[in-house]
Amino acid sequence: TIAGVSSGIWVCVDFGLSTPQAATRAKQTTIPAVGRIRSPNGCRAAKPILQRMAIITGRGGFPEVVLKNSHGTARISALGATVLSWIPNGQEDILWVSPRATFQLGSAIRGGVPVCWPWFASDPAHPDGPSHGLVRTRRWAVERHADSEASFAISHHESSVFPAFRLTLEVRLGVALKLSLTHHNLSDDEVGCTGALHAYFAADASRATVSGLGSGTAFDKILQREREIDDPLRCQGPI
Repeated sequence: TIAGVSSGIWVCVDFGLSTPQAATRAKQTTIPAVGRIRSPNGCRAAKPILQRMAIITGRGGFPEVVLKNSHGTARISALGATVLSWIPNGQEDILWVSPRATFQLGSAIRGGVPVCWPWFASDPAHPDGPSHGLVRTRRWAVERHADSEASFAISHHESSVFPAFRLTLEVRLGVALKLSLTHHNLSDDEVGCTGALHAYFAADASRATVSGLGSGTAFDKILQREREIDDPLRCQGPI
């Protein structure tokens, strides 16, 4: 959660893929270690090969930026600035996109790495707003692109739902896939934000575990009740 972002202040957020860390209020606040997705097997250094970048017409007619270099390939849709695919060199896709995913304005892509901003899930402070924020179902502009990186941007105008802001997402393809999300408050008010880079990983759920949550009580949205969890948490059916 970011509290009290003053007018005209840029904030660069490290999500750690799912949980945003607080950013310090400053004229230009940058957290050096931005969100990274690392291959579970790592990527060994390879001899440099010709780098290639292309913008193609993707699903739903939305532009897709394709990055390719010696480390692998990545593909990002302008719909929601959603990273759809990351394939490290010599490996399979790290990300999952549902075969039933829809690609149309107003609908979120089920899979990849959706951008949830300026709130995550349902926000009691914005009861009239959509789930997971204002940007994941809209078309972003491709601002900058090169062989190994691309930048996307979107603006939200002042409304009864949320003050005005501009958001940029930078995607850099290297040994790790590096995502950096920057919020620019365009209003005269201080605002609080929550969000996530909500990665969908291609994995065998029956063998998956989640570590670091700690043991204790959690609310299970599937069962709609609280229950006890262990650390590591093992996936036994939907969670």
